[in-house]
Amino acid sequence: KFVYVFDRSGSMGGSGRSALNSAKAELLASLEDLGDTHQFQIIFYNQQPTIFPLAGQEGRLVFANPPNKLRAEQFIRQITADGATSHEDALKAALSLRPDVIFFLTDADEPSLNTAQMKRVERLNSGRTVIHVIEFGMGPYLGVENFLVRLARENRGTHAYVDISKLGPVR
Repeated sequence: KFVYVFDRSGSMGGSGRSALNSAKAELLASLEDLGDTHQFQIIFYNQQPTIFPLAGQEGRLVFANPPNKLRAEQFIRQITADGATSHEDALKAALSLRPDVIFFLTDADEPSLNTAQMKRVERLNSGRTVIHVIEFGMGPYLGVENFLVRLARENRGTHAYVDISKLGPVR
């Protein structure tokens, strides 16, 4: 059971090599790899979460069968970047679905999760869900221990950095 949580705030936008376009391409590739018995959900967020609605029922996991993958692709392609950022609400929505794994993608733009928010996420998770974090940035990774590195470590996940300046244009 997988939940993909993607930042779609204004800082993720832009044209050509934007973080959101790169993230969407990665998401589409990941969904293609899921088998029919896997379940998934997609949450895009800015100041509020936008959850993938299937047949009018948002907020539940769906099987990764071909029709659901097609609907997910249509949903993903219509998402644009705008607005502010609220990481905590998106993570709470994802954890409420009780997945095995969350893939959390963001550019780590402000505001970051503060200590109190990190503790709330950890408490809500109770060690049940692994949270893998993919950070999108421009330029090489500087090895900074930011809130994303801590979020992954405190929730048994990994942190990866993607330098979008090294990626080609994404349609």
